[in-house]
Amino acid sequence: MRTHLITAFSVVLATAILAGCSSGPEKIPPANVLYGQAHNSLESHDWKQASQRFRQLISTYPFGKYATSARLNLMYSYYRAGNTDEAASQADDFLKENPSSPYAPYALFLKAISYASAMQPGLLDSLFNSTLDERSPVNQRQAYTAFQQLQKRYPNTPYAQKAKQWMVFVRNRLAQYNLNVAEFYARRQEWVAAVNRASTVVVQFPHTPATRHALKIMARGYHALGEKKLAEAADTWYNYNYGVKGK
Repeated sequence: MRTHLITAFSVVLATAILAGCSSGPEKIPPANVLYGQAHNSLESHDWKQASQRFRQLISTYPFGKYATSARLNLMYSYYRAGNTDEAASQADDFLKENPSSPYAPYALFLKAISYASAMQPGLLDSLFNSTLDERSPVNQRQAYTAFQQLQKRYPNTPYAQKAKQWMVFVRNRLAQYNLNVAEFYARRQEWVAAVNRASTVVVQFPHTPATRHALKIMARGYHALGEKKLAEAADTWYNYNYGVKGK
């Protein structure tokens, strides 16, 4: 019986050794090969595959000559793939680790536009028929802050000029969000809440497309609340800016 056990064990051991010798360790491609593959995916707009390949390159060669380029391309690939949270997170990590990098303005710009683009329609939005402007504006506020930082830290870069245009878009989005909330309260005739939210639009986001209707809601709300002087002031301000009495 002992002889049989020894023989069986020898067979199993020999099989394992042969299997190990035949397969061998998996060869890791050189950094330039991995970068070439990742860059090809980027060029072909295969954002998901590009993300995977750049991530593999970074994990395999974290301190190689392609590391910085791979990190920048990874955050861009995430952004283009619609994975805006991950793109912003990658950009934020890069900025913390490389505050003096010549690529810092680009990383901050990408962080900002990732936040600004985060409110894209998804499954729940289609189910409940909500629009971009009806959702929480947290990411939009983060985007606006990032754009402000970009203009302050790197005023002489092309990204600072682009930030100005994006800030107009984000301000309009935030104003529209607050207007939607004001309209919601107005439909329910909850005039105190409606006036408060409409005044947020007028005070914090003046000269946006939402301002005109916000003044109308303020005037309606003050009339409904019996605040005649405040209602007249809202009407006067509306007439001064738009020439037609708000209703």
